[in-house]
Amino acid sequence: MADNIGDQAAAEGLSYSFCGRNPLGRTPLSRRGAFKTLGGTAARGKVEHTLIATSTAMMELYSRYLSQASHEENEMQLRHALFGIVLLGTHASATSPSAQPPKDVMEIMYEGDIDWSASRFGAQLPIAFLAGDPTKPGPYVVRVKFAPGHMSKPHFHQETRYILVLKGTWWAGWGPSGNHDATVAVPAGSFVVHHPNKIHYDGAKDEEVELLIMGTGPSSITDVNSSGEPIKE
Repeated sequence: MADNIGDQAAAEGLSYSFCGRNPLGRTPLSRRGAFKTLGGTAARGKVEHTLIATSTAMMELYSRYLSQASHEENEMQLRHALFGIVLLGTHASATSPSAQPPKDVMEIMYEGDIDWSASRFGAQLPIAFLAGDPTKPGPYVVRVKFAPGHMSKPHFHQETRYILVLKGTWWAGWGPSGNHDATVAVPAGSFVVHHPNKIHYDGAKDEEVELLIMGTGPSSITDVNSSGEPIKE
């Protein structure tokens, strides 16, 4: 009989703990062990795959051990294994997409569901529309990314904009000069209000920057020249 099935499991990259205990009745383990599989802790969104991989791998490992154990040991270890797999399956069901709230109560948009597209400024400034339409009357919420080294031209908006810096350090300047060296650093977590019809420019320097922008449409962007006069398109 194998001295320690856990050693076999570890050698094969498998977690052999279920429900906070070693199914062979040996060393107690953390409950976190119930959700470990090949390569480490499973992501919550992939628990269903974890269930299949863990069930298959564990049953194969148990078959090797049980072939060398007594009938009584076989029965006890099999109960422990099945119990752990059932609990893991329960966890998978609890975190499945079917548990989403009704859309008339709330709407959740997960990171992986956000649709990014190039803005009118090109691929260096992708945009994602989260709520509303900036071209139409009413509130809107968008996310914008600035590629490293991308700065906007001096411009103004006709509406008030509320901006939260989500990632990186945003660089903000004011007036029509467009001088990148005259900008101030606005780190992640900062909140900015752009007042209507006031000239400013902004962007990223040595890292990607991501913003959450909120306002009330219809939105507009008007570029200006070095004298602050609107540039006719």
